[in-house]
Order: sequence, then C-alpha cells, then structure tokens
Amino acid sequence: SVINITGGKVDVTGEAPEDTEAVSNGTSTGKINISDSTVVNGKIATLVAVIRYADGNSYSFMTIEDAIAKAQAGDVVTLIRDVTVAEKITIAKSITLDGNGKAITYTGSDRAIDVPANADAKVNVTIENLTVDCTASYCQRGINYNDDGALTLEGVTVKGTKVTYALNLPGSSDNCEVAINNSSLTGNIALNVWGEKSTI
Repeated sequence: SVINITGGKVDVTGEAPEDTEAVSNGTSTGKINISDSTVVNGKIATLVAVIRYADGNSYSFMTIEDAIAKAQAGDVVTLIRDVTVAEKITIAKSITLDGNGKAITYTGSDRAIDVPANADAKVNVTIENLTVDCTASYCQRGINYNDDGALTLEGVTVKGTKVTYALNLPGSSDNCEVAINNSSLTGNIALNVWGEKSTI
C-alpha cells in the first residue's frame, strides 16, 4: 500500500504492512506515524524510544541515542522495545531513562551507559525499570557515573558474563549521591567507588 503525504502531519493507527511506502508530493514535510513504526525515506523503520515532555506531548525516535540527544533536562526517555548497542550510551544531562521493563544489550567492551563529568552543573540521572545486559567476552563497566550530582537506580539489573564493574563511580564522582532500590548489580565487582565523600 502507498500513503501519499501532501503536507502537515499524518497519524495512522493500526498495524503497518511490511510493504507500506511513503510518497512525498511537492514540498511536503509531513511525517507518518504508524503504531510503533514510522516511514523514513520510503521505508518502514522501527521506533525504539519516546521522549515525554512536561506538557504531555511526546516524540518518538528510532534510536535511544537520538532520543537522549534530543531530550532536555527534566525529560523522560522511555524505551518501547529492547535494543542492542555496540557503542556506549552517553547521558550528559539531568533526565530519567525509563526502561519500561525492556533491556539494553551492550555488545561493546567499554561501558554500556556513561554519565561523563560535567564541570558546569550537577547531572542528576534516574534510571528505572531497565536491564543492562553486557554480552561481550570483556566489558569494563555496566553503568559509569562520573559526576557529582545524584544517580538513582530503581528496578535496574546490570549483568553480564565478564563485567568488571557493574556500577562504577570514578574520581570525578566526589560528593555524589547514589540511591539503589530494588536493583541487581552483578559483575566481578558489583560497585566500585573512587569518588570521595559519596553517599550511597
């Protein structure tokens, strides 16, 4: 089936046939949302994450990296399906990552989720209802929090056959506050703390 976009935004409910195509007419900037799929360059692409804004609106993304990059401080990024990534996911702003009961499978050897040091402001990150599964033969870190703000893990599982540090707090995590609730951290070292005066 072919959907012709003549302009504006078109919302379609229901399942999208695999052979669905989008044909843009003229200068249309329309976008099609079909269930949890969207049409990009004439092909169906799978959405994996949603940003929910404070005003109740939401926007969907095809990668978790894009969703986090577009999120603003205070936003909630929600996974809507399991994802597999080979590169670390960087969170450099105060957001909530809601796993929604889904899993991030990390196939790389560095760190699955990284919160880098921020010299200008404290980065407060909440991660909830998420499984982080590190599947490589060697993975240095599951979650790395390298800032002096607050990290909250609620209903989070970090696991893998060869994870060195399930949760790592490097030197720049001085004075950070970490809350771990209803979570499971499994690694050669479950929790590694280098930051001074941290509260866990």
